[in-house]
Amino acid sequence: MTPVPPRPRILLVDDDATIREHLRPVLERSGLDVATAVDGAGPSTRSRGADRISWSSTSSCR
Repeated sequence: MTPVPPRPRILLVDDDATIREHLRPVLERSGLDVATAVDGAGPSTRSRGADRISWSSTSSCR
């Protein structure tokens, strides 16, 4: 029996809970192991072991 390779891990960071709730299952169905974080305060420790980290910021300046 051939061993199943581990799923790639990513960290999804967004302060909007709706975005996290909608993206997580989409990414998981794509075969990814997804961890989430609310903001940038803690991702560096949660990202250990992640295969890829992607950061996107859409904050507006007034």
